[in-house]
Amino acid sequence: MSHKEQPSSDKTIDWNKLNTEWEASPLSQKAFCQAKEISYSLFVSKRAYWLKKRKRPVKQTFAPVTVTPIKAAKADPVLSLRLPSGARLDIPPSINTSHLKSILFALEVIC
Repeated sequence: MSHKEQPSSDKTIDWNKLNTEWEASPLSQKAFCQAKEISYSLFVSKRAYWLKKRKRPVKQTFAPVTVTPIKAAKADPVLSLRLPSGARLDIPPSINTSHLKSILFALEVIC
């Protein structure tokens, strides 16, 4: 393998372009670096930096939001029980029957 002249400084290399080219290439990183005549270790180092920089979160901004009140939905019918103490127990029609039995049993014991 013949030694070919490296660029004088890694600052003259467009690392973004190289990373994009490598991602589109079928070559391994090592083979890509050999074909481009660049240092493999330098490419790996610069690529790691480039990936980290690319993944930095973008400054978030908030979009204005307008809240429009809506009419309340019609309430589901409930069974209301008034206890001798004055407390009210509202039971929705969707209640599990075993739960209702437990509640009624508990009320029978208390009242």
